[in-house]
Amino acid sequence: MPRQLSNGAWVGILVVATIAAGGWAYWRFQGQSSPPALPEVAFAGASQELAELAVLPTLDTPVPTGKTLLWSSAFALAWRRLRDELAREPIRLDYATAQVDRLNADDHADTDWANGDLLAMAGLARQAFESRVQRRYRSLFADRPVPTLPLRANEVAVYAVGQLHQTFEQAFFPGDEPLIFRDASGRTTAVRSFGVFEPAQAAGALGKQVQVEYFSDEGEEAGRPQWIVDLDRTSQPYQVLVARLPLRATLAETWAVLEAKRAGYAQQKRPERRVDRLVVPALSFRLEHRFEELESPDKHFLNPRLAGLHLGLAMLHLEFRLDHQGTRPAPRATPNPGHGPSQALLADGPFLVAVKKRTAKQPIVLLWIATADFLEKHPKPKQLKKLQSSKQGRIGQGSMPLRLACCQKLGDEGKAGLSSERSRPNTNRMAS
Repeated sequence: MPRQLSNGAWVGILVVATIAAGGWAYWRFQGQSSPPALPEVAFAGASQELAELAVLPTLDTPVPTGKTLLWSSAFALAWRRLRDELAREPIRLDYATAQVDRLNADDHADTDWANGDLLAMAGLARQAFESRVQRRYRSLFADRPVPTLPLRANEVAVYAVGQLHQTFEQAFFPGDEPLIFRDASGRTTAVRSFGVFEPAQAAGALGKQVQVEYFSDEGEEAGRPQWIVDLDRTSQPYQVLVARLPLRATLAETWAVLEAKRAGYAQQKRPERRVDRLVVPALSFRLEHRFEELESPDKHFLNPRLAGLHLGLAMLHLEFRLDHQGTRPAPRATPNPGHGPSQALLADGPFLVAVKKRTAKQPIVLLWIATADFLEKHPKPKQLKKLQSSKQGRIGQGSMPLRLACCQKLGDEGKAGLSSERSRPNTNRMAS
């Protein structure tokens, strides 16, 4: 006759079963927990999805016409790790020689970035490079999904992530109505905007925050003034410039012209120009780019310390956001005292965004916006026809707070900065 289990035995079985079920549930759900949701952006994905985008490895790379251009010193700094730490001499390849020479000569510095905003690494796959990247990535960007790198044992990788954070003192007004952006080919798109929409909004702190660093109504574009503005003259550690200037043969030349105009304008004795109207498109993206022209599975390095190896991965991750939010809400509109000349500054066509450490001479991000791929589309497309029929395009004013997020999180309203996805209380920093 089968033996009956005692009450104590049944209790023991129940305890074991409960522990086993709990362990399975932990493995099943905790081990596969999904990462936090990423903020929405105008574009998220690989650069190859955008036919009218060019990501440049160096500032002195010749630029194509009619395209949006993106450069960041993050990749050049990762290349420096390859040159100085692995090869211990200038990199030599028997292909892509012009790009390699320009990267070898790049003189940007790590100190142009604030601590915690940059990941720039190079290494060998067979020396656990992916694991080292993932550990470093977690320490810098804990709220982001950890990347996986497609590498084989005999490959070398150059990998960079730039995530900037800049908190602005005073929020801008968001535009209620669409801004009609006309791209380099003449196409129009209704997009979101932010800025100062009337003189009364420019009074007080917001008007003092924006600094006109260059203005000329005798520019090379007929009927359109050229200008450069610093969105927050007191921001630290980064300075964010927006400019309407012609694009030159390279971004290095474009930057040199911008700096020359700023310097010349500062030396002129004239009343400070106040901003009665400043309208800038809101933009955001989360971008992954592979410099495929540098990768080659069948060609090896010519450097002795890298003999038998090839460059299997040359990658840049960058996220950027530029919109109205700031540390403080937008001020109430008040009468403007009207000191000094004023001008309406409207970025409704191709424009330049530059981010640099305020104490540095060189930028860390240059973005030439020639298309609407990175611009946030306005949710009122039905008004596009009405706006196109208006000569100036009506742009409404708002009452909410500027957030500029380059490469990282979108913070809560009133806390964000260049990547508002991550919040850093009481820090003036700039960012995926």
